[in-house]
Amino acid sequence: MERSYEGLPVIGADMVVHSRDGQLLSITQGDNMRTTARPGLKPGISAAQAQTEAGAQFYGHIAQLDPAKLVVYARNGIEPALAYQVDLRGKRNDSEAPGVMSYFLDARDGRLLEAEDHVQTAAANGTGKSLFLGDVGLVTNSVSGGHELTDPSRGNGQTFLSLCGAVSS
Repeated sequence: MERSYEGLPVIGADMVVHSRDGQLLSITQGDNMRTTARPGLKPGISAAQAQTEAGAQFYGHIAQLDPAKLVVYARNGIEPALAYQVDLRGKRNDSEAPGVMSYFLDARDGRLLEAEDHVQTAAANGTGKSLFLGDVGLVTNSVSGGHELTDPSRGNGQTFLSLCGAVSS
């Protein structure tokens, strides 16, 4: 289920639908949505300003900066607020992992509400099967929406799989 308010997507404010045998029993929603407060729909900054602010948050080389889009931000216990979402892809200065980020900026003043990193890693060893050599060792990292493969014995070549698509380095 995707939530919207006045045609804008709502980010956060989870809802849980309880049902039995196809019959709706109840709906539970986060506490920050139990409010009569509604965000104003007139931004105080432009979409271009939001892109600039998002780009300034990223520590690295930006390869792609998507257009800013208006959303209603309702995460982290704050009252629902009009915000810009800016998605970014790039090369980080402080990590080999690709930069695949979503920045949420308050549409009134450009203040950063959240920087959501779409690449998360956790090291683990695995085994893969090759066409000619049989079993080969792999270093794998689980990442948000997939896995990262790094081959330290062959120059640390990497393949990253993320919710936003595959990236090789």
